[in-house]
Amino acid sequence: MGGLLNAGSGIAINNMLYSLLPQGEEKANYWAFFASVTGIASASAPIIAGQLARHFSYLRFQLFVPIGNLQLLFLANGILLALPLFLFRRIGENAVSLSHLLKQLRSGNPFGLAYYLRQISQPVEEKTKVQAVRSLGKLKSHLATDEIVKALDDASSAVRKEAALALGEIKDPGAVGPLSAKVQSPESGIQADAALALGKIPDYRGAKALLAALDDADRQVKISAICALGEIGGDEARAKLFSLLERNSDCTIEPSLLEALSKLGETRIVPFAYECLNKFRNPVVQLQILSAVARVVGEEDSFYKIISLDELAQAQRAEKLLRGLKKRLDGAENTRRLFQQMQNYFENDDYPGFVAVAKELLACSKRQTPARDALRGFLEAKAEISAFTGTIFILLLLEQLF
Repeated sequence: MGGLLNAGSGIAINNMLYSLLPQGEEKANYWAFFASVTGIASASAPIIAGQLARHFSYLRFQLFVPIGNLQLLFLANGILLALPLFLFRRIGENAVSLSHLLKQLRSGNPFGLAYYLRQISQPVEEKTKVQAVRSLGKLKSHLATDEIVKALDDASSAVRKEAALALGEIKDPGAVGPLSAKVQSPESGIQADAALALGKIPDYRGAKALLAALDDADRQVKISAICALGEIGGDEARAKLFSLLERNSDCTIEPSLLEALSKLGETRIVPFAYECLNKFRNPVVQLQILSAVARVVGEEDSFYKIISLDELAQAQRAEKLLRGLKKRLDGAENTRRLFQQMQNYFENDDYPGFVAVAKELLACSKRQTPARDALRGFLEAKAEISAFTGTIFILLLLEQLF
């Protein structure tokens, strides 16, 4: 068992150290020099230790415990082993930190890492290599980044696509450069996948390639870049995305623009969202648009979580929202009357009546929040959506107004 554990740890550590070496053609030479030096040191250490032990054999003194030549050798060995911890402070800012190295050693399966790395570096069937790259992505180890980056240039488009997705799962900033290059290369065949991967890596360096991709002729590449910029964020991304929304002539990318901008907190999307709502009859797209509005006015993902439930759970959540609204309303006779009407319309599935009462309740609220304008716009838009979806959306926004 000890042999197996030591072998697995050795493989993982060697892969980790290899990933830290300077990039370029000389990388193999660096590694060969390192391996030679450590090999010579390992072979000569017992000989040197034996000579030192014999030379200091006369040493004997008391320091809490009896100290002799062997104890001194073990002490010196411990100090030398701890010395690299202090040398890590001298590593440049572009190097990997000690805590990061330790984390990489703890995470994942070193045996699986070694196995899959060997698979993608050897001549194997396309299906096998695709599975190996996918598995490396699931391990999320930065130690696999270099080999997966090489797979971005594989002859198989399936392998290239899987490599881009795997780098997004690993989230290694070292992959930003190669992925950006693929986003900017129409010949790569993985522009859209590389763009989505960049969106998962918390590094603003990828934004430049994504911003350029907003003008790409390929609609899927453009949509992927929009989604990725919504994840990365930044003032430049928000300004460019909103400008694209204002002058956009392709309605098929509008839902993606609205979703991305909602994640960036752009409240100006609300009127555009309601215009877009009337352009689409697909209920899935309509839910995406309303989810973006709910998020940008402060509901985070509450609306999305509710609509992800089954119908029974959604109905129970709507009833809970209605009870919560009753507690928030003041005790004035007018609001009590309006609430009773709203409850009756809700129980009788009378959506038009429910909307009419919501308008009156909106007029009773004194709070000036983004949710107020969003609710007013929705009630006036008369969008053709599911009555139950509209009911939940109205109740969530009313919740913020009382």
